[in-house]
Amino acid sequence: MNKVNQQKNETVLTIISIIFAIYLSGNYFVMSKYDISVLLFLLFEIIIFLLIKKGRIKYEPHWILFISITITVFFLSALTNNFMDISSYIAILLQMICAMIICLTVSKKQFEAIYVEIMVCLALISLIFYAIGFIYPSFVRYFPSESRSDLNLTYYNAYIYVYWEETGWTINNLSIRNSGIFWEPGVYQAYLNIALFLLLQNETVKYQRMKILVLVFTIITTLSATGLFVLFLVVTGYFVTNKQSKNILFLLLGFIIFIVAVSKTSFLTDKLFNSEYIKNRVAFNQLQFVFGSYKAYLWGYTFTGRENITTTIWNSIFDSALVFGIPYVLLLLYCYFRFCKKIKSGFFFYIVLIICFSVESLIWRPFFMLFIFYGISTNSSEEHKIVENVS
Repeated sequence: MNKVNQQKNETVLTIISIIFAIYLSGNYFVMSKYDISVLLFLLFEIIIFLLIKKGRIKYEPHWILFISITITVFFLSALTNNFMDISSYIAILLQMICAMIICLTVSKKQFEAIYVEIMVCLALISLIFYAIGFIYPSFVRYFPSESRSDLNLTYYNAYIYVYWEETGWTINNLSIRNSGIFWEPGVYQAYLNIALFLLLQNETVKYQRMKILVLVFTIITTLSATGLFVLFLVVTGYFVTNKQSKNILFLLLGFIIFIVAVSKTSFLTDKLFNSEYIKNRVAFNQLQFVFGSYKAYLWGYTFTGRENITTTIWNSIFDSALVFGIPYVLLLLYCYFRFCKKIKSGFFFYIVLIICFSVESLIWRPFFMLFIFYGISTNSSEEHKIVENVS
């Protein structure tokens, strides 16, 4: 009985740990106090690690090598640019350590299963709050708020949901888009689509239709062009991998509908390829923006150098290349690729990650770093968890 209770307690701690990683990676109000949030997250993860630890830790040489390379690149970047403020570098390293501790504590398979369940629950909660806000907009006034004059937005913190209101263009227009707990619907769709992808890879997927419907419907309520495109990729990857030729007609019909929809609104393609359309973004038609100096090829411009660039770079691949240099970003992308090689439909999942990283600043979030450490692990998926002593 004690062992059963112990396993239940470990499962609860694991769930809380993954929820914490999700909140730290995307919740606006947690991120607005990011420094203290990262430190609390690290302390929390260390405590959970000590509570769950039962024996020796599987040595992961690739993890140590990756962190060592990261520290070296950060040092060279700061040194070559005479950059003395290392707080941002430390924050990223702490996030890495948090992700690494989760990977030491939770197996890859266990993480995937728990993450799907968490996102289904968050999706259901968001649909309820989304409906209430749609029917009764004044409901948001009951929650604490924080205004962002630079974005012309006001965020309302319902803790398990975040409302956001456009305050600059119209008279307090509450958004009709579902953003869940995240700072923006485009970020929410990334987490939802990843959960849907992992769910479709489950052997019991045919019994999970209700969860699939919840995730798909929630993705639609984000009204994200990127989200719909990624959803199409996720479903396509599932059909292709499972060789369900009977759904080819469905895929073709869906593709035609999507092309028609994109032709009506070119926001997604403009976001990716045309920075002239979206003035505060760097798109793929401005690659020279990243390759403008030899430093970008090696160690980057550091955070201070990046801040001197007035253009906001939501493309986290470009942003990282500017800060840390192109070689290190290629290493990051390779580590993500290693994870994709370990799952079904990995090619499609890699495309999904690249798209999400290209339209939102996600590549450095603690949640996504989990994919790096699971990917470069030398152990099998079931050996990520700490080896227990048999006494």
